[in-house]
Amino acid sequence: MLCSIVAAGLIVATIVVPLKLPKTKTKKTIFQRITTKALSTSTTQTIVLPIKPGATSSACTSEEDRSFSDNEFICSPSSKTFAAGLLEGQFGVYRTDGYGNVTSSSIWLASQNPKLGSELKLQSDGHLVVYGKGIAIWGSKTENGGRGRPFCLEIADTGNLQWIDAKKKVLWETNTAISQATMIAKLSNEI
Repeated sequence: MLCSIVAAGLIVATIVVPLKLPKTKTKKTIFQRITTKALSTSTTQTIVLPIKPGATSSACTSEEDRSFSDNEFICSPSSKTFAAGLLEGQFGVYRTDGYGNVTSSSIWLASQNPKLGSELKLQSDGHLVVYGKGIAIWGSKTENGGRGRPFCLEIADTGNLQWIDAKKKVLWETNTAISQATMIAKLSNEI
């Protein structure tokens, strides 16, 4: 099962408050309006969205490619501190708030231009690719590498995201492992 972000109509500043969505004639989703509101303000705010219960820390592909759509994630196994996937078309590793919600605060982002409607493909040839409107906009450059299927995308409690082969050989990783002490210090400074 994958973590899914579902718009809850909340943003976080210092406290959680309901978001008043502006009346608009454009056809934006609630999530797009929340994101737009959160990104257009000059104060530090974080979008808070619930994680599906029973989320896993890995996703694998064997014979067929596997895709993640916007707002689908895998979550760190025991701490549920980090989630990896696409947030509004941007592939990255994002923090959670410790209460089962994914936030827009990231520790790693792929070097790509975010595109709404993007998908992350775990390809059976060993390549990890973000496609925007069918065109590759980011890739791990690991095609035909490794020691065979299944290829798995795994996230650790430290926030490090790895793309591994059947023999557990790391083909690509974010190198974003954060120690518990560093994480506590960073979170303390954000309060």
